[in-house]
Amino acid sequence: MDSATGTWCGGSMSSSRVKFDKLVFGLVILDLTLFPYVRFLNVSFSMLILPLWYIVRGSSLINDAEFKVSVILIGLAVSSFLLALNNYSNGFLLRDGTAGSVFTAMAPNTAIIIFLFLYYIFFKNVIVRSGVDVKKYLLIYLFFLAGLAGIYMYDPSLYFKVRSFWTMSGNVVEMSEMDSTYRFMGTLSDPNNLSAIVCSVLAYLLFCSRLAHSLKFVLLLICMFIVVSSMSSSGVAFFLFVAFLYSLKFVFFDSPSINSFLIRVLSGFLFVCFGILLFVFLQNTEIGEIFVSRVESNSMDSRYAVWYNVFELEKIIYSFLWGDGGAVVQDGIVVNPHNGHLHLIYSYGLIFYLAFVCLFFRFGRSSFLSSVAVIFPLFMCFTINVGIYELRFVGVMALLLASLRYFKSPDGFLKFNSIRCV
Repeated sequence: MDSATGTWCGGSMSSSRVKFDKLVFGLVILDLTLFPYVRFLNVSFSMLILPLWYIVRGSSLINDAEFKVSVILIGLAVSSFLLALNNYSNGFLLRDGTAGSVFTAMAPNTAIIIFLFLYYIFFKNVIVRSGVDVKKYLLIYLFFLAGLAGIYMYDPSLYFKVRSFWTMSGNVVEMSEMDSTYRFMGTLSDPNNLSAIVCSVLAYLLFCSRLAHSLKFVLLLICMFIVVSSMSSSGVAFFLFVAFLYSLKFVFFDSPSINSFLIRVLSGFLFVCFGILLFVFLQNTEIGEIFVSRVESNSMDSRYAVWYNVFELEKIIYSFLWGDGGAVVQDGIVVNPHNGHLHLIYSYGLIFYLAFVCLFFRFGRSSFLSSVAVIFPLFMCFTINVGIYELRFVGVMALLLASLRYFKSPDGFLKFNSIRCV
C-alpha cells in the first residue's frame, strides 16, 4: 500500500482490470475535452460511465483518505441541498427577476460539485494504479481548442454555429455587430473559465511533461492565441505568470540537454520575438482590437464592489455547517458573488469550504514551482470567477490536480521534476 495515497498500488493486478481502468480513463477525458453532451438525458457521457466504475472499484477505495473526505463533503453538499428544499419551499427570484426553484437553480450546481469529487478520486486512483500519463490527452485538447480559436478568428459567426454541437441546448448564438459580447470560449460556457483552464493545462505540459523545447514554445504561442481569442483580462495575467515562471525554469533550472546558458538565452529571445510578432498580427485583427480595448478598460473595481455588497458576516456565521444548497440567496433573490470562496461558504457552509480548499488547492508531491504554475490559474479563477460550477472545467481541473500530485512515469520523472525543475 502507498502510505501517501492510501491506495493499493503494488502487487499483481490482472491485465483486464488495468485495461478496464485505462479504457474508462480515456473515455472520461475524451468526454470532458472533445465529446458533446448527451442532450436527451441532459448529462455528459462521463456522468453515465463514472458511477459504473465506482460500482466495480468502490470496495478498493475504502483505505483512501481523500475518498473518505470526499464522501463526507458530498454528504454536506447533499444535506445543504435537502435543507434548501425546506428553507426555500416557496421559491425565490432569479437574477433576471423570474421565479426560481431549488431544483432549477441549485440542483445542477450541487450535481457538478459532487462530480468534481468523483472525477478527482477516479483520476487519482487510476493514475496511481496504472501510471497513466495524461500528456497526450492534454496536447490533443490544446490543439483542438486552437483549431476552434482559428475558426473564431476567421469567422466568429461560423464558430458559434460549430460550437452549438457541444452545447447542451444546441442553440446557435446569433451575432449582430461584433463586440466583446461575442467572445471565444471553446466548448465551455465562459471565456474566463476557458483561459484559466488553458493556462493551467499549459503549465502542466511545460513543467510536468517530457516534451521537446521546440514543442513547448509552440504550446506557449498556441496558448497566447487562445487567450487573445477569449478576450480575457484575467487570462492575460495567468498566461504571463506561467510564461514568466517557465522562462525562469528554462534559463536557470532546466536539464542539461541544452548545451549552454547562451543557447538557452538565445532560444528564449527567439521565442519572445515570435510571440511579439504573433501578438502584433492578432492586435491588427478586428478581434484583436476589441481584445486590447477590453483589457485596457477592464478594472477589478466592479468585482470589489460586488464582493463588498455580497459579504455578510452574519450569513457566514449562519452558514457554518450548512448553506443555501448550491446558490446564494439574499433577501429572497439569487445573487452571484463572482467569488468562489463566498459562493461555497454561502452554498454549502464554512466547514465544507475549508475542507474543499485544503483538498483541491494544496501543493502535493510535485516541485514548488510546478505546483504554483498549475494551481495559480485555477485558484485565481475560483477567486474571481468561481469556475467550479461548469462540468467540463471541474473535470479537467480534477485531472490536472490528480496528475500533478500522483503521476510518476516509469523512468522516475516525478523525482527528476522535483529536483531539476525546482
